[in-house]
Amino acid sequence: MKIEDLLKIDEKNYKYKNWILHKTKHKYLIIFENDKKIYENTLYSQFWNYIYNLHNMKQGIFCCDCKKEIKAELCFGFEIYPNRTDLFENLFYRCPHCQNYVGTHKVNSCKCIKPVSLGKIVNSNIKKLRMDLHNNYIDPIWNKYKLWNRTEVYNFLCGVLKEDEDYHTADVCCIEDYKKVKDRVIVLQKILKIK
Repeated sequence: MKIEDLLKIDEKNYKYKNWILHKTKHKYLIIFENDKKIYENTLYSQFWNYIYNLHNMKQGIFCCDCKKEIKAELCFGFEIYPNRTDLFENLFYRCPHCQNYVGTHKVNSCKCIKPVSLGKIVNSNIKKLRMDLHNNYIDPIWNKYKLWNRTEVYNFLCGVLKEDEDYHTADVCCIEDYKKVKDRVIVLQKILKIK
C-alpha cells in the first residue's frame, strides 16, 4: 500500500483503490465499493491505525515463486479476500511481482508495531501441501492419537528443513521440502506404531 493509494476525501472518508473507507462518530468503519456497503465494524481502531501509520510498510520476505527475497507490501484482507468479511481487517504481505501473499501474526493495535509474516510467500499449490502435512501427518499424532504432545512432535521435526533450526510448516516452500517433512513424520509414525 502506498501513501498515494490512500486519498483523503474529507475528515470521515478516505478512498483506497476502489473502496471508500468511512468512519463515523460512533466508532464504525464502513467500507463501500461502488456505492454498496460491503463491510461494517465497531472495532476498527486496529484497522484505522494501520491505514494511518503503516500504509508504506514493506518487509523483506522470501518469495518461493520468485525464488528470491523481495520487498513485500503490506495489504489488508479486503484486498485479497473481497468476499470474506471475516478477513477484512487481517494483514497480509504480498509480493509485488507474482501477487502471492502470506498472512501475519496478530498485532497489538495500541502499540502499532510492525506486523510479522507467518512465513515465506508461496503459491496456492504449496499452501495445499502445507495443509496436507498438518491435516494428514503432523496434527493427528498429537491431536487424534495423543501419543506425543505438539511440542514433542515439533521437536522431532527440528532440523528436517535446515540443520539445527526449529521446524515451522511455514518454511515449506517447495515439493522437496514437503517430501522431507512427510518422510520424517512417517518415520515418527513407525516409531509410535501408527498405521
